[in-house]
Amino acid sequence: MDFSKNYENLERAFKKQVEMDNVILSTCAHYLPNVKPRRKVDFVLVAMEPTRGKKQPQVLEDCRHEDCKSMNFVNSIEDFILHFCIRKYLCKDDECVTYHITDLAKGQMLPSKAREGRWDRWERWYALLYREIQLIAKPQAPVISIGKEVERFLNAKRLPNHVGSIVHYSRRASKAHGKIPRKQPQTYRRFKKDVTACSLKAIVCKVLKDERRDTCVKGLLNRLQLCRNFSESRKKLAFTYKVKFESLIDKGCMCPYDRYTPTWRQP
Repeated sequence: MDFSKNYENLERAFKKQVEMDNVILSTCAHYLPNVKPRRKVDFVLVAMEPTRGKKQPQVLEDCRHEDCKSMNFVNSIEDFILHFCIRKYLCKDDECVTYHITDLAKGQMLPSKAREGRWDRWERWYALLYREIQLIAKPQAPVISIGKEVERFLNAKRLPNHVGSIVHYSRRASKAHGKIPRKQPQTYRRFKKDVTACSLKAIVCKVLKDERRDTCVKGLLNRLQLCRNFSESRKKLAFTYKVKFESLIDKGCMCPYDRYTPTWRQP
């Protein structure tokens, strides 16, 4: 069975798990798919779970239409700041180096509901996350948590190749976004000249082109209004990601990849 077919089977398992969560939690979460990897990747990043605002409509059960809002990690400026920093500072602008961003749990729900029994829910999802990484990651691909809570959970599970975490880009973690820029003010000032709204616009086009959703680009760019909304706090977030990715690489967490080959067993 080829890679694409295996991933489709995995997505069916994700949808079933969301349905099980809805029964257990008495909620109405919906499966929100990620940008599909085309082949095995060099880096995996793991966040918590997709959430939506109270006024944001629920996604459709079948998220195959062309609306970018029906996919995870391609909806906000923060999403594309993360994509930009991964490509530039983790993958080093090398088109041959690939990555995948995913969530521990795949059911989109309100933030208040997501916080209820989060670790218990993650326990139910962990076997599927493990299976996902086995499928989409190269044997030595580092796994990076997005947020300290995910890091603590994956450390407790002793997930192979888990090398550390980066700060989450949510507003709740906004205080952490300014710590590194304050410690490195001169480097940050130079950084701001290189990273612009045009840089993010190019990443929006690149990510959606990779996903073959070219028709979404114009509408998404109009909605994001990058030139107006690439604020100082968001530039600090981008700089924080840059420093953290480079720090992980300098510490030897990322390379060389041939340091060891993990033993993947059933969780």
